[in-house]
Amino acid sequence: ISVGELEENKIGSNCGQYVQRHLAAQRKLENSYVFVRED
Repeated sequence: ISVGELEENKIGSNCGQYVQRHLAAQRKLENSYVFVRED
């Protein structure tokens, strides 16, 4: 959970909210939020 300023939460500009919205989206943005896990 990302907790930001109340105004940011209200308008959805909180970074954590943006990332969660991106990860949940059906249409992915190219070249964004790529994480490569090396085991």
